[in-house]
Amino acid sequence: MALAGREGLEKYRAVFEAASDGIALQYPGTWEIVDVNPAMCRMYGYSKEEIMHINPALLFSGEDPLAMEKAGARLQAAMSGHPQLFDWHARHRDGHTFWIQVSLKLMQIGPQAYVLSLVRDITDRKRIEQELHDSKISLEQAQQLAQLGTWRWDAINDVVTGSSEASRILGVDQPITQGEFIEIIHPEDRTRVAKAIRKAGESDVPFSQEFRFLRSDGSVLWVHSVGKTVFEDGRPLYSFGTIQDITDRKRFEQELQESETILAQAQQLAHLGSWRWDVQRDVLKMSDEGYRIMGLKPGEIGLNYSRFLGFIHPDDRGEMEKAITATVNEGLMYRQVHRLVRLDRSVRWIQCEGKMISTEDQPAVMLGTMQDITEIKNAERAVEDARAQAELFLDLMGHDINNMNQVALGYLEMALNKLHRGEQIGPADVVLVEKPLETLESSSNLIRNVKKLQRARSENMATQAMDIGEVLTWVKDRALHAPGRDITIDYRPAYGFRVMANELIWDMFSNIVTNAVKHSDPKKPLHVRIAVDRVFEAKQEYYRVSVEDNGPGIPDDTKRQIFSRLQHGRGRPRSGGLGLYLVSTLASQFHGRVWVEDRVPGDHTRGSRFVVMLPALRAEDANSDAEARA
Repeated sequence: MALAGREGLEKYRAVFEAASDGIALQYPGTWEIVDVNPAMCRMYGYSKEEIMHINPALLFSGEDPLAMEKAGARLQAAMSGHPQLFDWHARHRDGHTFWIQVSLKLMQIGPQAYVLSLVRDITDRKRIEQELHDSKISLEQAQQLAQLGTWRWDAINDVVTGSSEASRILGVDQPITQGEFIEIIHPEDRTRVAKAIRKAGESDVPFSQEFRFLRSDGSVLWVHSVGKTVFEDGRPLYSFGTIQDITDRKRFEQELQESETILAQAQQLAHLGSWRWDVQRDVLKMSDEGYRIMGLKPGEIGLNYSRFLGFIHPDDRGEMEKAITATVNEGLMYRQVHRLVRLDRSVRWIQCEGKMISTEDQPAVMLGTMQDITEIKNAERAVEDARAQAELFLDLMGHDINNMNQVALGYLEMALNKLHRGEQIGPADVVLVEKPLETLESSSNLIRNVKKLQRARSENMATQAMDIGEVLTWVKDRALHAPGRDITIDYRPAYGFRVMANELIWDMFSNIVTNAVKHSDPKKPLHVRIAVDRVFEAKQEYYRVSVEDNGPGIPDDTKRQIFSRLQHGRGRPRSGGLGLYLVSTLASQFHGRVWVEDRVPGDHTRGSRFVVMLPALRAEDANSDAEARA
């Protein structure tokens, strides 16, 4: 480069003085600085006079690898006509170092040749480069820790490149094509992933897939990859995304799934379910076996506290609520045995346990288990029933039937003795035959009721939809034909009151009406009133059947025992018939109840009222029954 003429020198001087970068002129060979501009002086902190007389070596840090010898080599090359551009470490007058970019060129000014040095402070650029480098290192380290790499597919050149972590995950150390990428996907996943990649390359639909890779060493890796394609003029330009090694997570998921399967199988074998109740959000989560215990398919319905209580038998619900409330408020662990009523009306015995897990004295969640102990209860009940039935049969044979036989034998002996004396048996002696017949009929009725009781307690009697109205109409007609009695039955037939029961429901209501006839004064008219009402208890619909009479009534102390011919654990059964005990047994079997009260409240001498409550048949139950019968 050469400058000639006064005008050229003036222009050079103007640019020289105004330049924002540092400029210095040096003699070739000696490095002597012959001129510097103001920017150079500001950059180094020296005056022009100082910098022109300073040893040039003091302007550089001299630190390896930027030693002075290398600076000399750069100057030598520039003097040989080879321009130089390089980064260098400079030293300020106050001693601190900073980065500069140096451009060296040989320049001819008039007859003299100089080395022109253009110096730019690049400290900020170097800081940014260092920050970018540090950021890149941090990113690579973070990707390595997270096993997360980045990738980019150049759609135009069909080249897939990735970060170092992506290369490690894939087991590929060089760019590959998209086809080669798809080929290393596990064969069982390949079609699905290729379809998703193709779809992402044809539309603006993000790519997100979990799949397996076959690495060159034969190992299999699970990865999760997400990506998106950038388009230009409707054509894919490139795709970018991430790929994460999720092999450990998949292994943990598999182990967890196997553990949960084993737990579910163990729960099913033990009929033991587990549950978790978020008290604050009122969300109840149940294991699959817990749902099955409730008669539901796993996850069939969402559960909360009130919905769960709805499955508890009405007679047990109050105690259950008390136990749960005490657990929530006082942190006590509860254990309850209660009955659970399924949607199909079947009843299961459940042992339920729960415990609060609280944080900062605030109720958080309750954890617990529920075990179906119906079979245990049935076994206990079977043993108890067997013992009770043995006592019953012994009592019937040794007391009731024996007494009846003694009465019949007494009258028959009286008739036989009369005949032995040669006397005639006339109309006045008809009682000698009627009484034995009457007692034998009572004995036969007692035996029939025992058989019905055995049937009622059998698990094999299936229930079906039955109309109470039809049953009561039949009972009324049968009772009105009682010989030698003045009986009026006030009952207006009404139909459509459907319940789930079996054929013994006819005996249940017949025994109640027969009891009113049997225990009333045969010399007085008997008035019986039968009514059916629809009532609701605990949000459940029931049919309330009342049978009241104007007979002698039942004293209060007798009311408490009238249905308890065979009360478990209360000692020896008392004598008498089995009719009302059969009524109580059947009402319980049909998930209802029966009681007796005064027809006129407070005055038992003015007649009795027997009340039977049976659950109303819901539409879905009726449909299920119809399908089962079909």
